[in-house]
Amino acid sequence: MYSVGVNGCQSSHSASSTSARPPRQFRRRLALLGAAAVPLVAATAATASPLQPTRHSKCQHQPSPLTLASTSASAPSPTPSVLDLLLPVLASAAEKWIPIAISAAQRFLSDQLASLHSPDCWRGSGGVLRALLAGAALQLGSLGLATRLCRLEPSAVYGGQWWRLVSWTLVHAGPLHLATNYAALAKLGPQWEQVAGETRFTATYLASAAAATVASLVAMGGPRGSHAASLGASGPVYGIAAALWHYHAVHAGLLPAEADVALRELGGRLAVG
Repeated sequence: MYSVGVNGCQSSHSASSTSARPPRQFRRRLALLGAAAVPLVAATAATASPLQPTRHSKCQHQPSPLTLASTSASAPSPTPSVLDLLLPVLASAAEKWIPIAISAAQRFLSDQLASLHSPDCWRGSGGVLRALLAGAALQLGSLGLATRLCRLEPSAVYGGQWWRLVSWTLVHAGPLHLATNYAALAKLGPQWEQVAGETRFTATYLASAAAATVASLVAMGGPRGSHAASLGASGPVYGIAAALWHYHAVHAGLLPAEADVALRELGGRLAVG
């Protein structure tokens, strides 16, 4: 009985140990399946895009609003340039002075128009000033076409457009150019016409315009010159100013001191202009 029981216990123990350990053939199949799955896993990992993070990594690396606020607060602000500092000052100055300049120009123009139509207006000076205003109106009305047709161009003059020899003194490059020449002629023209008379004033104006035409054509290179152009009544203005200075030099003893000071100031303005 005892031996049977001992043998039974021994036999049952060996059976249980045998059933708990997997067979050798089963373990060999598992090893083969694992070896076959290794290339598949490696290929899947290689084809996966590393630029597409998972939801977990995206949430993990996304900065919080507090972090963004602290970063922006700690970043240094750009230093403003000189232009940024001057723009508000220039804008305020322009807003203040542009209406004043426009009103002053309107008053000056209205006064000049009234003086041109008055009986006391000098005929020679008044005629030249009216011609300048007519040229400006023609430029404005033709939207710049009169400027291109009237300015002094060497190629056009030598091509047969002879009217440009005279018309270029009636058109100007802009409002400032016109205002400068008009103001100078309105100041100098009546003075020279009062001293020399209408005939000499007209002769001085036409001679100065002709000399300026020849000088401009020579300066621009003649018929083979560049495509540059010249326009404006600056040549006649300088001619009348030169005539007044010559008259002042010849008759210096007959003129009062105020005339000397006025002519010197006017000469300085023309030299600067």
